[in-house]
Amino acid sequence: MGFVIAIAGTSGAGKSTLVGELSKRLDASSLYYDAYQETTAYPEDMLKSLARGEMINPAEIRSPKFFEDLVSLKNGRKVIDPWGREVLPTDYIVVEEPFGRLREGMKEVLDFVVCLKIPLDISLARRVLRDLQIEYKELEAKKKLEIVEGFLTDYLAGLGSGYKQINDTVCESANLVVNGLKPTEEVTDLVIRSIGEEC
Repeated sequence: MGFVIAIAGTSGAGKSTLVGELSKRLDASSLYYDAYQETTAYPEDMLKSLARGEMINPAEIRSPKFFEDLVSLKNGRKVIDPWGREVLPTDYIVVEEPFGRLREGMKEVLDFVVCLKIPLDISLARRVLRDLQIEYKELEAKKKLEIVEGFLTDYLAGLGSGYKQINDTVCESANLVVNGLKPTEEVTDLVIRSIGEEC
């Protein structure tokens, strides 16, 4: 059975970077939450609810394919992820899981959860830049501006504080909470040491 390490945190916290670095250092397989977006079901109007200051239950965010692939890897079976990568079972499995143990079934599957914490303004800046450079890269400037303006309006209205509340709850059940602004190599060393102490 593989030992599953989950990297949790808000958008822009550095989850994907840490997953990659830990995978190299531990010779581990990896799964990325973002790869499973098309098969992930979110609560209706989730962002609007957060923007109104209403909390959402991460257990209602369901990624059956992600969960199925994770369980398969943990049990020693290879998988093909939605990006087309062949992912082989290894002693360690590192996954990008923004909600840590809060989603249905994860508490029983995850062996060690690292929660990355960064200030909201840094998270916001990284998220907007990433969307502009990747997701909205091909859009006209006017359309980009409309999307960013809408996102920032919702962020100030309550979306940002909603993200923070969820992340705080994720961190409460984590094995290790780390300052996401520290250099990746330093964070990687800390995670590996902490896992060694835990096992």
